[in-house]
Amino acid sequence: MAHNEHGRPARVAHVLLVAPACDGHDVGESWLAHQWAARLSERFHVTLLSTYKRGHVPPSRQLPRTRVVEWAEPPVVHRAERLNSLLQPAYAPFYVRARRYVRHRLTAGSGSTSPTR
Repeated sequence: MAHNEHGRPARVAHVLLVAPACDGHDVGESWLAHQWAARLSERFHVTLLSTYKRGHVPPSRQLPRTRVVEWAEPPVVHRAERLNSLLQPAYAPFYVRARRYVRHRLTAGSGSTSPTR
């Protein structure tokens, strides 16, 4: 546990990171989100809301110091990779799930630890 200059336990901020894709083995936005999550979790308590592609390593296994709430991408999305990269059809279901999760946490208060999946 970190201590401040007075020898008392330091307060650590909590960060909510919302990233539709987060994969350290991927490229672009997904890789960048992974870098943010990994580095922020070195200094803060981070909760990451994200999705993962089927067949890829989920963020929960890549980011051991991060609390991860994750959902698999919808099954149809990966079939048309080019269409997926242009239109981002998985964003809509992710947005709904992330918003539901945040709303649930705000309603439940800080005492609740069970995610809504």
